[in-house]
Amino acid sequence: MPGLYAEAVLTFNDKPTALAIPLQAINRSGDTTSVFIVDGEGRVEERKVELGIQTANYAEVTSGLHEGEQVIVSGRSALKPGQQVKARPVPAMVYEEAEQ
Repeated sequence: MPGLYAEAVLTFNDKPTALAIPLQAINRSGDTTSVFIVDGEGRVEERKVELGIQTANYAEVTSGLHEGEQVIVSGRSALKPGQQVKARPVPAMVYEEAEQ
């Protein structure tokens, strides 16, 4: 009997305006999730966030963060809230669905 296979394209909860951050930016402590951001004065601020849909690399932020805020992704273990930092922004990745 020849092998059977199928190919499918699935879209779950398509949210073109969703705010998403890399998973490595998320701090988890029990049921609480937070991120470190750089505030307007260049200081680290810990911000509690609520997450929605998660993929292998990103999580949707449903509350606690606004578009344009700078989220700290790397070197977080040595940081403390209130600490002065100099941010080095990296371009955000934008997912665009391939046309079929």
